[in-house]
Amino acid sequence: MLSLKKLLVLATSLTSIAGSPVQGKRQASSSLDVWLTSESPIALQGVLDNIGAGGAKAVGAKAGIVVASPSQNDPPCW
Repeated sequence: MLSLKKLLVLATSLTSIAGSPVQGKRQASSSLDVWLTSESPIALQGVLDNIGAGGAKAVGAKAGIVVASPSQNDPPCW
């Protein structure tokens, strides 16, 4: 098992490799960052909506139950 120190060194190394500018790739990374920033709250809300006792798409599910798919017919996933 990796120690915390080794894990941090590995994560730092990977970050510096992934973040190093490669010709033509920096713009793509920037676009991905922008998309991730805008998509994160949407994705989080989608997950929260599928949790029972308050989730908008999990009406009728007990508190804490995570509904994999809110579809109840065609196909019946719930």
